[in-house]
Formats: sequence, C-alpha cells, structure tokens
Amino acid sequence: MMLLSDGKYPEILQIKMSSEFPVHTFGLGADHNPKVMKYIADKTSGTYSYVNQDISNIKDALALFITSLTSIAATSITITLKVHCDIAISSIKSGNYIHHVESDKMSGQIIIDHIYAGEQKEFIVNLIVGNARKELMTIGGQYMSFKRTNSIAEMDMSVLRPWFKSSPDDLAIHPDVAAELTRIQLQNGILEMVDTQKMTTQGLQKLWDMIKDSDEGRGTPELTLSGLSMDVAKMNRDISGMPYMLSWLSCHKWQRATTKGTLSNSSAFQTIGHYADEHTNLVSYVPAYFKTSSRSVHFSFILYLPVCWCIYV
Repeated sequence: MMLLSDGKYPEILQIKMSSEFPVHTFGLGADHNPKVMKYIADKTSGTYSYVNQDISNIKDALALFITSLTSIAATSITITLKVHCDIAISSIKSGNYIHHVESDKMSGQIIIDHIYAGEQKEFIVNLIVGNARKELMTIGGQYMSFKRTNSIAEMDMSVLRPWFKSSPDDLAIHPDVAAELTRIQLQNGILEMVDTQKMTTQGLQKLWDMIKDSDEGRGTPELTLSGLSMDVAKMNRDISGMPYMLSWLSCHKWQRATTKGTLSNSSAFQTIGHYADEHTNLVSYVPAYFKTSSRSVHFSFILYLPVCWCIYV
C-alpha cells in the first residue's frame, strides 16, 4: 500500500495501527509532516520517503519503489542459526527484521517477510566462543518462491585461529564487519537522539566523530566512512525539519532504498541485481577476529537473492 500526503495531521500520532498490511509513505513538499509519515510507516512495517513537489521527482520516487515491489523474488524467509557445543548466541542485530534467540542460546532465527530480486541484507550475530573450537555454527533456513517452499542449503561457519598465540592488539576486525557495526552504531545513536528529542547539529557531529574514532570506525573502509559522513552532513543541513534524517533511518533499519528529496539521494540499498549471476550463493558470511578480552566473535551475515531468480509475468 502506498500513501502520498502533503499535509501535517499530527492527530495521527495518537492512532493505533495494524501491521497486517505495510504502508509505504511518501511525503510531498516542504509542508508535509515527516514524523507523521514515518510513524505510519513504522507502525505498519513500511518505509518512509519524501520528495519535493516536482513532477519529475515524484515520478522518480514512485518508479524506484514500484520497480522493487514488482520484483519480489522470495517471501516468508526464515534464516536458522544453530551453534555447536560450548558456543552461545549472545545477540542478533537485524534492524527492523524480527529475530529470536532461544533461551538456551544454542539456536536462533531471523524472519524476513519478503526480499526483492538483487537485494542484499547484512546481519550481525554475536557469539560467545570457547578456546578450542574451530567450527562455530550452521546456517540454514527456507523461503517461499513461486508458491513453492524452498530450502536454503545448510552451511557451516568456522573461524580460522592463528597458529601462534596473539595479543588483542594483533587482531583486527574484518572491514565488512567493521562497516556494518559502524552503520549500526550511527543508526542507533541517531534513533536515540530522535526518540529523546535531543537532536542538535553539535550532538550529531560529536556522535559521528566518536564512532569514527572507535575500533569499528578505524576498521571501516574509507569509502563507507565517506558515504556516511555525507549523510551526516545532509542531516545537519535540515535538522529542524528532519525529513532526510527520518527517511535515512527508515532506509537503514530495513536495508531498503528510500527517496530522500531526489533520486540522487536514494542510492543506499538500491538493488544490485545487474551484478548477479545464476551461480551466486543465497547465503554467505564474513567471520572476523574482534579486539576484545572476552571470547566473542562478531560476524556479518549476508542474505542475497540474485535477480535471475525472479520471473516476470
């Protein structure tokens, strides 16, 4: 369902809404209320975009959304995580996607309602790992495609330990994992500022500087840092109205493209199907050492569906 509005309607913030049908909201022009539009999207598991009242920008925003919506490659996706003996799942970071860790910490799930052709989702799973083990976890699951249930081939995840004893200073976080942790830290920090109504340009810049100076920030590729720095700068420019910031949060919580004013500000999480081929794996992961005194391992878990899996009729 799509909702376009150029009004304010603050009374909507008091209305309870069902999440049975996602509502993807589009704010039109400077007079729309971004908090209301994001509220509707959040409560219904939709996304929030906004555009200036220019016919070409509106056309581009709708085209971006409809193109993705008409290329749904799989639905009812369940990712299963099962750890080996003496290993525990401490947490899962999956944004707005539902996740669950069993009480014994030995297994967990990530639930995705649907995924577009060419989309890539990255999740962080934190494990508590003993000294002796190399094999850590088995990843599997299932999904629906063309009214048929398909299994995701199980894949074992292992960690490669050094042949000799290493100090924490010798261990480095993998760049892909660092990038995802940096993105999540920025996302959570901004969300906290918005929720507590303590958003200021100085506070936002201080948060970003602190994240860049962290272990994760220093391990993040420069290209990723540059892109996030540009996002922070754009947020600071419209911090009073906050449409860019709220649309950015919607985009990053779902790892799904939203239009932020114009199509040129909508590149994050656009589908990458034109790079895919039929041999692309559905699931992959990036394990990594992480600087910590505890026996924890962070890894980035990637779910990917190539565009060639989608049939248009």
